[in-house]
Amino acid sequence: MDFLDRLGVQMRVLPPSITSPLLRIAPFGEGRALPKDSIAIFTSRNGIVYGPKGSGQLAYCVGDETAKAATQAGYTAISAQGNAENLLERVLLDRNPNEHVHFSGAQTRGDIVERLVSQGLKARREVVYQQVAERLSRTAQELVFGPEQTLILLFSPMTARNLRDQINKPMPHTQAVCLSDAIAREITDLGIEISVSARPDADALIDRVCQIYTGFPPP
Repeated sequence: MDFLDRLGVQMRVLPPSITSPLLRIAPFGEGRALPKDSIAIFTSRNGIVYGPKGSGQLAYCVGDETAKAATQAGYTAISAQGNAENLLERVLLDRNPNEHVHFSGAQTRGDIVERLVSQGLKARREVVYQQVAERLSRTAQELVFGPEQTLILLFSPMTARNLRDQINKPMPHTQAVCLSDAIAREITDLGIEISVSARPDADALIDRVCQIYTGFPPP
């Protein structure tokens, strides 16, 4: 069940909605197998989709959804239940002496590998996908610049930056709903109302959207 399906279940009646991806994910590299004694690090589900399948190896995951996907891909997953900082804290707390491999996109944040190495752990990064910027669809532009109350949902700092770079006029009736504070910080100069979910996971974002939507005036 995708995000809009889950939102529709919770709201019972899904308001008119469209999908306009601001990033396209494409595979990158050869996707080498992870050695049996190595440890995977996943900061997004894309790392799991485009990375190697597991065979029981330990995998540190940024949140519960990512951990669930890692388990399905054959890993023994541990969820940091938060963001990249929480994940880093958990890895440093456990201090496993084996090699850690961060399966990431070509563009990444947080300097996870560098920070692990600086703390004496074995770590390397393997790029398994690349993020390609996409423009808002014509329909999406009509909505965010139009007269109707509109919510735009942002799931990563990179998508937020891409949105910011495309906006060249006011969006007086649009509100952004962000998965985390890091995402919200990327669009503070757009001059629109910004809301952040209570936790950086899909369930909390759905809760926030429901709270906001009940406050919208009827059409």
